Amino acid sequence: MVSTTDNQTTSFTASLTNLDTLDLLQDGWQSFELNLDAFTGQDIYIAFNEHVADNTAEGAFIGLDLVKIDFSTSAKEVVSKSDDISIYPNPTTGIINIRTTAKSNVYVYNILGDVVATFDNLSNISKIDLSNLSEGNYVIKVVTEKESVNKHITIVK
Repeated sequence: MVSTTDNQTTSFTASLTNLDTLDLLQDGWQSFELNLDAFTGQDIYIAFNEHVADNTAEGAFIGLDLVKIDFSTSAKEVVSKSDDISIYPNPTTGIINIRTTAKSNVYVYNILGDVVATFDNLSNISKIDLSNLSEGNYVIKVVTEKESVNKHITIVK
């Protein structure tokens, strides 16, 4: 289940999947991938719930070993439709150039979806320094009055 508001039990209203334990492997692990694109740009909470009245009598058990949210593949890259925005170089050692034809705000997200840097009122060609961030993958979101562009970048040291 997914909640877009908080982690209270009653807030989990969106069901991603509903599985019958009889359909699962009985003595092994099974991998599942679920698409979270419907929640892009939102903070979400994810809950796992087993629905049985009596585990002893019914014998149901769900074990979670690794829950991974791959932000780099779930965050869609959005390209500028008008060529008014460009972001380069990629990969980078930490200095990014952002070319815009309008004032823009820039948000940098880590792979968990946390905002790790913001830059306001940029225009023309602006250099932003991300060298304080760890090596890895990030999403740069540039927002102008006309459009919003997302670009995956990789910081290498």
